[in-house]
Amino acid sequence: MTNTRKENARLESHYGLPEEQRRLLAYGAVLALYRVESPRILHLKVPLDQLREGLESAWGIAGREDALNTLEWLLEE
Repeated sequence: MTNTRKENARLESHYGLPEEQRRLLAYGAVLALYRVESPRILHLKVPLDQLREGLESAWGIAGREDALNTLEWLLEE
């Protein structure tokens, strides 16, 4: 194993995320790339309230639980 692989393995074991969080993080990275944004730094281009209104009107997401359920559905489909 190379030094880089060893370091990556060490960091992953120390800072690893549960499977569900890794999938959600991957989804967010794909969405950021689709929007031509950095997957590491997500800047808001519109006010937060406007984003909340958009999520509610387009996806029926009115809170955290709705968001988690919708993301889980998207990952399964």
